[in-house]
Amino acid sequence: MGQRKLIAFLVREHTNVFITPNADTLNMSVPIRETKTIDIEKWIEKHSGQHEDLVKILQSNKFTNKHRRDLVKIIVSEMCSEYGNTYPSKEYKTSVAKAIVSTFSRLSSKIEGRSHESFYDEVVGEGYLEWRLKTVRKHLPRKETSKRPNKKKIRKQPFIDRPQLTESVLIEKISEMKHTKPTDSVKAQIERLLYETRPNRHTEIKSSESITVSDVLKKYPRLKNYDGEMIDNEFRDVFEGHDILLARFSTYFAPRIIAYCKNVASYLLEKLTDFDINLKAIVVLPLSCCLL
Repeated sequence: MGQRKLIAFLVREHTNVFITPNADTLNMSVPIRETKTIDIEKWIEKHSGQHEDLVKILQSNKFTNKHRRDLVKIIVSEMCSEYGNTYPSKEYKTSVAKAIVSTFSRLSSKIEGRSHESFYDEVVGEGYLEWRLKTVRKHLPRKETSKRPNKKKIRKQPFIDRPQLTESVLIEKISEMKHTKPTDSVKAQIERLLYETRPNRHTEIKSSESITVSDVLKKYPRLKNYDGEMIDNEFRDVFEGHDILLARFSTYFAPRIIAYCKNVASYLLEKLTDFDINLKAIVVLPLSCCLL
């Protein structure tokens, strides 16, 4: 029994999930707005009643992830107010990200020429600002999420049309990925490396009859990090338009797959103590096919 049929066997109902479109697939540049000076400190001052001394904290060595999250919430709130909707253009998000690290140098990435990419990486369309924007959109009324500019869509190059890297470049990318510690500050960098190596990885998986999930994770270990987000990106890119499964995987499918394996073959989970529930479910899913 195939993996999709197995999931259907494990889950007896299906609920449609509204997937918010990626703002970067839309052409939404508004030159007038983007020529305005972006004053990060002034934006923070507007929220000083709730976040006192945040500027001083971020300029010191005493800031924590909570302070960074507070900053991102304030910035995204002001971005939406300035831009007029929750779908600011890629150019605007890039400008804001650069303004943030220019104001608070301690928040910048250590990658030369790419110091802003942890807040927004225009190459992969991800970062703290984009993730917060997605969260904001999820809490808007359905009719509000659809209020985006009716401009001609600009799509990323389809996965099937992207060329594979040469062997030497692939080895270099994999080496960089393996030697980069998976922290929040380099998340966008790791996403970009996985994006660039994806055509090679997909071809390798399809052309081999013996490759296992463990083989793939050993070669590309960063797929295991960030609570399944990297695997989610993999699925969305390769199977564009079929992301409902991944949208519900962590909260709906994964617990049921794990519960099924505990009942029929608990030994499958014994060696996966260091894996989170999402990765456990992905690893045991193919092995479970022979148990039905």
